Amino acid sequence: MLPFMAVSVEAVGQALRLGIPREMFEVMMSNPSHQFPILPYAVSGDGSRSLVARRPQAPSAGAATNAITVVMNWQQALKN
Repeated sequence: MLPFMAVSVEAVGQALRLGIPREMFEVMMSNPSHQFPILPYAVSGDGSRSLVARRPQAPSAGAATNAITVVMNWQQALKN
């Protein structure tokens, strides 16, 4: 598990003042060395939300599985 950290940043003239880092939550990253060009997370522009991609866990015996529906070319469907 790796800590997902946040720090406040304030512009003071031409300098930046950094706050004290704080842990937001912990995430399991499959590639913490960042050898791939795409990081497995995104943060909203205002910093209020984050999205973390993670590998799905194998379902336990008898557990329901979740499905994801991917709609390709959805813009064209709106025109019809």
